[in-house]
Amino acid sequence: AIVILFINKNIVVADFSIAEMRRSLDFERAGEMIPGSREAREGAELLALELKKIGFLPISDSFIQDYERDAIIEPIYDELVFDSGDEKTAYEAGKDYFADSFGMFDVSASVYDGRRMDYYSMEDTYGEFSGKWILLEKRKYSHKDMMAFSEKILEESEAIGVLVSGNENESRYASQGRSISKSPVLTISERMAERLAGGNGQLIYRQIAKTNGNEGLNVLAKLEEPGKEKEKTMLIGLSYGWQYEPLKSGKIDFGLELARQLAKRQDELGMNLALAFFDMAGGSGGDGKAFL
Repeated sequence: AIVILFINKNIVVADFSIAEMRRSLDFERAGEMIPGSREAREGAELLALELKKIGFLPISDSFIQDYERDAIIEPIYDELVFDSGDEKTAYEAGKDYFADSFGMFDVSASVYDGRRMDYYSMEDTYGEFSGKWILLEKRKYSHKDMMAFSEKILEESEAIGVLVSGNENESRYASQGRSISKSPVLTISERMAERLAGGNGQLIYRQIAKTNGNEGLNVLAKLEEPGKEKEKTMLIGLSYGWQYEPLKSGKIDFGLELARQLAKRQDELGMNLALAFFDMAGGSGGDGKAFL
């Protein structure tokens, strides 16, 4: 919005029609654009086609810039169920919990409430962790800290997995990893943590993870006014791709609408324009941004 409003030091009232752009797209049919997957390639090609329709040109021979990166590991089957003995409650990945480790898991165990422990000095002196899920809470620690605490528990005890109670606003990019783990680590909601800590029963978790290819895809486009040479180029970085919520394509809608508004005003721009849509490998831009 700031880019639109202050281009060339003139305030421009832009008719930002996300609804109009969305009706013309087929991104929802592309499925989950996991980096390295077939859907990611299809999504990048569709994005390039839309940019071409708007009037953008490829920066090199193609709109799509391929690059190599570490393979991305992601779950193709992910199931979490709590069996209280009287009823079974199934939880939804990406909403109730997030996978923080990846592999071939099929575990069922009761939950040990370890939220009040001192995570730096915790020891399973009496074997209380053995064969159980260990429940921790995030507190003020970072995600990296919690993963380190979880790794310590799994290395120094016979625990079968770790649960980390996050908060109700827990949000992140797709559940993806770079390595295979022997034991599961999950971030769960506070509401879910309270139920698991206060009830008897078995928490069952099954995951099948796969390793995608190491192909990364950036979509690069430029806007140049024929016959006019401009000294500077402004590069705007955006991103595409998602997991768990295939309909959540708002970031792509916004990026393409931004491209459309700028193309309509290219004679008012004081510089050339380049757009870079990065895939989601490594987070917001991640590997693709570093490669560019």
